[in-house]
Amino acid sequence: MNKTLVYGHKSFISKNFQNDYSNQLDFYLYKNRYNKKNSNIFEKKIYSFIKNNNINYIINFAGNNNNSHKILDFEKILESNFYLPLSLIKVCEKLDLTLVLFLSKDMSNSNQIKNFYTLSKQMLKTYLANTTVNCKLRVFDIDSVYGPYDFNYRRLIPSICLNLFRTSSKKKIKILNIQQKKSFIYVKRLNILIFKSLFYKKKFLIKDVKTARYSIKEIINLANKVKNQNNLEYVKKNHPHFLETFIWYKNYYGKI
Repeated sequence: MNKTLVYGHKSFISKNFQNDYSNQLDFYLYKNRYNKKNSNIFEKKIYSFIKNNNINYIINFAGNNNNSHKILDFEKILESNFYLPLSLIKVCEKLDLTLVLFLSKDMSNSNQIKNFYTLSKQMLKTYLANTTVNCKLRVFDIDSVYGPYDFNYRRLIPSICLNLFRTSSKKKIKILNIQQKKSFIYVKRLNILIFKSLFYKKKFLIKDVKTARYSIKEIINLANKVKNQNNLEYVKKNHPHFLETFIWYKNYYGKI
């Protein structure tokens, strides 16, 4: 099997990817933390790890999605979302490997920079657009991703599921502006695209990943149908991926 190095193995996208493709790819987890101040040491160590294990692909699931406006957070955000990908590109160029990276559509959905997260992703996008990269690079420009194993309660779907499916009396998370609309992609649909891209002959691929728009109110209504076992056939027929996700959370919170 093709040997695939996963960086950012704790990401819920990564967990789903490993579950979905453990029979087709041989996964190696690289857990050494990236630090910009010691980037040369990081690059040497991961280079040796890749070479010693004959790795074919690297998928960088690591990312800092902190949407803070605090300047103290900016260095950490840049470290994960900009400098880490640059170091991985350098290593992959030396070894002629395939590298998978992710951008965010948050920036393209507005003419204004919303926070340091979107700024860091825009910096990476600008770098890739103006630099010749000498390795096989796959870049996915994505909106919000949802699915099992996501417990980041700064994100919408985990927050909704925590509020609806957790049976304990702990404080609920307040969800603001339920009329607003957001774009989503189901994690397993994204992972299909990632998996297929590993085998493309094309050297450089940047893919604008198609998504579907939902109002927050609509998503909450779907989740309530699953919670109350109400009109599940409608949800299954029209929103099967949300059904799968909500059932997973319902089962998870029923066990803890």
